[in-house]
Amino acid sequence: MYCDQFKLWTNKCGKNKIIFKGDYKMKINTIILILISMTFLRSETIRKFSDFRLEENDSLKADVKVFRGDATIYGHLDGNLDVYSGDIKIYDGGKVSGQTKAYAGKVYENQKVDESSSYYVVNEIKNLVLGDDDFFEKKDKENKLEIKIGGGNSSTHLQYNNQDGKSFYFHNTVIKREFFSYSSVEGVYLGLAGDFFEMDFKYVDFDSFLSLGYGIKSEEWQYYAEEQLSFFNNILSIGASQYSMASSEDQWKIDPDMNSASALFIHEDFYNYYLTEGFGFYTGAIYELKTKKTETTFGIKAGYYQDNVSEMHRVNDYSLFTNDKHFRQVSFYDGNLADEGEIKELLISGQIVSKLSNINTNINAGGTYEITLDDLDQDFEFQKLSMNFFIETKFSGLFSISNNIRLESSSYRDLLDSHTTPNFKYTTLGGNGTLPGYKFNEFSGNRAILNRTMIGFDKFDLLDFRAIFDFGEAYEFIPESSEENLIDGLGKFSTNTLKSSFGLGMVLGDNMMLSIHKRLDTNKDPYQLQLSVRYNY
Repeated sequence: MYCDQFKLWTNKCGKNKIIFKGDYKMKINTIILILISMTFLRSETIRKFSDFRLEENDSLKADVKVFRGDATIYGHLDGNLDVYSGDIKIYDGGKVSGQTKAYAGKVYENQKVDESSSYYVVNEIKNLVLGDDDFFEKKDKENKLEIKIGGGNSSTHLQYNNQDGKSFYFHNTVIKREFFSYSSVEGVYLGLAGDFFEMDFKYVDFDSFLSLGYGIKSEEWQYYAEEQLSFFNNILSIGASQYSMASSEDQWKIDPDMNSASALFIHEDFYNYYLTEGFGFYTGAIYELKTKKTETTFGIKAGYYQDNVSEMHRVNDYSLFTNDKHFRQVSFYDGNLADEGEIKELLISGQIVSKLSNINTNINAGGTYEITLDDLDQDFEFQKLSMNFFIETKFSGLFSISNNIRLESSSYRDLLDSHTTPNFKYTTLGGNGTLPGYKFNEFSGNRAILNRTMIGFDKFDLLDFRAIFDFGEAYEFIPESSEENLIDGLGKFSTNTLKSSFGLGMVLGDNMMLSIHKRLDTNKDPYQLQLSVRYNY
């Protein structure tokens, strides 16, 4: 894949691919740690854990090592360039005076592959699975089957297709995963996922996505299939999906891979699960605006989804360490498993991602609105609104300031009415990823606010420091009439009951953060240590 971090998949990015992927993140992370330790002894070396880009007319004298991302060269690099789990793209006018090597990736010079510098396993598997690929050739573009190891963070850009299972059009609660995951409700999950068929024409593109896997302990097959038509370089898309997958409302709290590792190693599974089985139709648009100083991507979609929701029980209790404890039971509001039934809803969501290079600022904002269609026979009747705004500014490479605020609101859950909001649409806060220092999911309600402010000290390449302040609250708001407005009561939290904590963290690489937090309202067992992904959207 050779799109930049903030670019969409367009004809310029060399589409017309056939992709079949597996995500061997645990293995590649071990390899990366070994490679890092080997490179500490060399001076004048720049190490990146995300995409590296050298702009036109820029010069840099150093060796560059990119461990999780792509390297894009428009300028002059006086030194060696090594990329692990990514591609190297050298464009017209770009130059690397030293050696270029891409491990688990390819080296492109003016969009032509330099096989001698590319270390990947592609052709043998391609011939085995597909045989002769002449049928797929269109418009003299390259066809490729790619085995991708690892991957980047999905939280910094929008994608129109399901590359890595991270599409903007992906079902909003289905858990995104590919090769391996581990949880209390499935044990080991093994699967494959990828864009398995694409056809690209001048004005219309078609691509299909399939995810298929099996939960060893739950003894269930799970799948997600999607077909999508895109017009005029993805300015307009229509698609349909069908699925039977484990789902969770908690994915914004902690990264799925982090949650899987936590369950496997330390007996902590932070998700509440339910099974979503159904289908959906959607339409949407993604548009990119780029100037010399800004790169901005807008996305909006609307879809109809018809889901049958069922419970998922804890069926697994094995962990490599801390075997004296057990996985907690899956439980939602009022301590029960997921409310079961059929949901027929309209979902509207939008997102904007912007990089303002002139002031070193990144912005990510978005929102989702769900509403059931009451004129259709179903088991629930509810609305839900989620909004998120993140901004980060870096100052001269010395320190940074970021703020992330999230607001959630859902219909009031009338326990005397069987035709009401399902319990998993309520918001729960507390513990890892939300309010560190407090008990896990200690607070719940139909209104919630959560804010995280961080001040970072970014002097070092591989180890940065953060001061972290969190505050938030989940609370019950009872509307005055049956015509509930989701905005009412959204900001009516009490400063007397607002929960808060302060923490100090170390950022490992670009996104992993080890931190310790202290809740500010008590001195009784107030501390919590957590490992997390630095940015949660």
